[in-house]
Amino acid sequence: MTSLLSTRPYGGAVSAMGKEASTPVAPSPVRGRWSVLLRRAVLEANPELVAHARERRTVAQAKVRRSAMFRRLDRQQRRVPRGPLRLARTTLANAWRHRVLGLAAEAGFWQLLSLPPLLLSLLGALGYVADAIGGDALSSIRDSILRGAGDLLTESVVDDAVRPTVDEILSRGRPDVISIGFVLSLWTGSTAMATFVNTITIAYGQRDRRSAVRSRLVALGLFLAQVTSGVIILPALILGPGLISRILDADQHPSVDHLLTLLFWPVVGLVALTMLTSLYHLSLPVRRPWWRALPGATLALVCWLVGSDVLRLYLEIVFSHELVYGSLGAPVAALLFFYITALAVLLGAELNAALDEQSSQRRKRRDGGPATDDTPPPPASPPAADAQPADGQHADAQSGGGQSTGGSPPGDGPYSVDGQADPPGPGGVSFDRCAVDDIPTAPTTALWPGAAQ
Repeated sequence: MTSLLSTRPYGGAVSAMGKEASTPVAPSPVRGRWSVLLRRAVLEANPELVAHARERRTVAQAKVRRSAMFRRLDRQQRRVPRGPLRLARTTLANAWRHRVLGLAAEAGFWQLLSLPPLLLSLLGALGYVADAIGGDALSSIRDSILRGAGDLLTESVVDDAVRPTVDEILSRGRPDVISIGFVLSLWTGSTAMATFVNTITIAYGQRDRRSAVRSRLVALGLFLAQVTSGVIILPALILGPGLISRILDADQHPSVDHLLTLLFWPVVGLVALTMLTSLYHLSLPVRRPWWRALPGATLALVCWLVGSDVLRLYLEIVFSHELVYGSLGAPVAALLFFYITALAVLLGAELNAALDEQSSQRRKRRDGGPATDDTPPPPASPPAADAQPADGQHADAQSGGGQSTGGSPPGDGPYSVDGQADPPGPGGVSFDRCAVDDIPTAPTTALWPGAAQ
């Protein structure tokens, strides 16, 4: 028995000095079923080997949990409490990972670029309806356009180029201006909307479920819907209170003006929430219920209001000294406004995606799905030491020289611990499908006291 245990599988014979001889020795022919029987005998003589293997695995898991990498990976689960704080952290982390700051700048730039051609096309259309809207309204629109152009451009440019062009367009309709302006606004506006659509789908992890062409068509449709709703809603919000006041005869009923003042901003907020929720709902390839986009729309509206107030204070401080920006003050202010608007919309999308992820995790835990934390599963009961190997394993062991060809994979045999490969025992010996030659001579006496006799 001792002579059988005195060889190594990948080396030569062991000399008297404890060193391997230079002449290689063939592996021992004791393979297959005999190795299984030997393992069984060793485990029967030393039942503490299973406990020792469990202890080694527990120590290894403890070392992993004490490592710095595990603490970094598990920091979200261990250090961040559950509730709103974890939701806020997840939203901000996802926003940073998805480059929301850069994408908001891109969307804001394209929004600003789409504004002049859109206004130019609307201005060209006013020449055809000048008789219907009246001369006073037309002159008021002309003065507003020239006043805004004076804030953006120099006085000489306004007098030499802008004023004659506006007068010519308003005096008679210009179909070329309408068509060119509308095409330019359609291209730039749909590009800005495509940035919103792509970022929303990325936040939900659905970017690959829609092709680039289809995403652009969806963005084009959403931009047209936005322009149409803006043409209808904005005049109603501006002219609606005065029209209602005249209809209800507010001069004789002073409470009507007070009621209209109280209801104006809630109605504006409700319209904005509806448009934002529709944007989040229609941008996804796999649609969620409409009401599940309300939290993100609410956050976007709040962020937009707060950001607009902060921007107003900033502009009041900066524009008090005209030398800071000079003639670039108005374009910079418009670009910052569109940037804040885009950033608020994208943050709302990230919040909706974080809420959707949390709800899916809770649903998995409720349905008995895989756990989301890093808690290891409880150890299974150890297999019986006298368990008989399957006939298929015997046949594989005998035909394959001790190596499994069609049986269960390593770590799934009758002598594995907790369904895993047994860790090395004393002397670095692994008892998972090992051959007799894998057991060195020295630790054999300690593992099997009767082997020396």
